[in-house]
Amino acid sequence: QIACLGLSHRTAPVALRERAVCTLDDLHATHATGRFGAIREYAVLSTCNRLELYASVDEHISDVMPLLLSFLTAATGADAALLGQHSYFHAGVAVVRHLARVAAGLESLVLGESQILGQVTSAYTVATEAHLIGPFLDEMILAAIRAGKRARRVRQEGHGEGQRLHGSQGDLLARKIGGISGGKRQGGTIQDQVRRRDILHGEVSCYRITKECRA
Repeated sequence: QIACLGLSHRTAPVALRERAVCTLDDLHATHATGRFGAIREYAVLSTCNRLELYASVDEHISDVMPLLLSFLTAATGADAALLGQHSYFHAGVAVVRHLARVAAGLESLVLGESQILGQVTSAYTVATEAHLIGPFLDEMILAAIRAGKRARRVRQEGHGEGQRLHGSQGDLLARKIGGISGGKRQGGTIQDQVRRRDILHGEVSCYRITKECRA
């Protein structure tokens, strides 16, 4: 099971975002306690406006959100009730969709900004070097990075680097990059879907990013 638990400028006040801070080392130390063995792979995206935990969890776990909430609470030391109140949760294909939007800058405070793509790439690199992600998260994050790179190219061609996008322009950018989102869910496991050629190469006509698919 692939899942994501996070908070951002859209869901959490500044005070909580400043308190709920953690690194991959914090997660690793928390995981080493043995309390979260059902979490097989994990990576963290931590920025000024966003903290997101991405994880692959054993299939026998029926309720993944409380597990990830406990994991993130233990790693950050934040208040569990506040963290739960201001966080969002995605599972399955929705995780791929969400991370693609994040990497494309469509979930950023400054719509369409490209710095987040470097931050997603850095989070992937750190987790890979620490041997904390396997085939599920690896392919999912790489797919999102491809979507982010395509979004950057499209934006540079249509708007120029450094120009801010507004709501309608963001929706247009989402359509142009053919994002991983919405649409009709295809059959197969999550891993099968993440491996599909159209997702991995950015030619994702069977999914669309729409403004309804926000965190």
